[in-house]
Amino acid sequence: MTLVKRQTEVGGSENLDAMLAAENYNAFLVSQLRRHLAGCRQVLDFGAGNGFFAERMQKQGFKVVAVEPEPDLGVRIGALGIPCVRSLEGVPAQSMDGAYSLNVLEHIEDDAEALSYLYDVLVPGGVLYLYVPAFAILFSAMDRCVGHVRRYRLAELRQKCFRAGFILEAGAYADSVGYAASLALKVFGSPDGSLDPGSVRLYDRFAFPVSRQLDRLCSSFVGKNVWVRVRRPLRSN
Repeated sequence: MTLVKRQTEVGGSENLDAMLAAENYNAFLVSQLRRHLAGCRQVLDFGAGNGFFAERMQKQGFKVVAVEPEPDLGVRIGALGIPCVRSLEGVPAQSMDGAYSLNVLEHIEDDAEALSYLYDVLVPGGVLYLYVPAFAILFSAMDRCVGHVRRYRLAELRQKCFRAGFILEAGAYADSVGYAASLALKVFGSPDGSLDPGSVRLYDRFAFPVSRQLDRLCSSFVGKNVWVRVRRPLRSN
């Protein structure tokens, strides 16, 4: 199965680079990966992009293999000393202890097929962590700009993982303040969907830490994103 991340009409790669300014947000995602993939050694980064998270996971002691279809990005990842293939078909079955995918599944038309392939590359008992945009009502010009097909609700994401064969272990929404910010972006944001790095930096510095505190109360029902941790059963049904 080839990972096809629908490319931007305008500014998608710029948006990806703009998110590098979100230091608190990126640190949160790295902490999530470390916590939910604890005990895994060989892990797959599905849709690795510019290699930002693959590099950080490698520095945390994980042995990372990346999947990234864009040739230029694959070269960047390879330069970091991280093996990179262009599709899941290049990853042997039952070769990974864990896998993660950050803001990628929403790009894929047939996300059920992608989940099935991710199931196959994991060893029995292997863990998958998914983090994706939440709530269709937040779908905006930014989503179109970066090639999103959909946004998810927690129940929907759980159900799709269950249908792929996974055991559901944990899941919640994240970035509750970001829900309101995304609504504002939908109404008042740039018509071409581009993100301003300065605005990203300000939100990350001042609003995101508050959002993380509010998530303790709100993560069961609202957030800009949603995540799940699922596991391949030790034995097939």
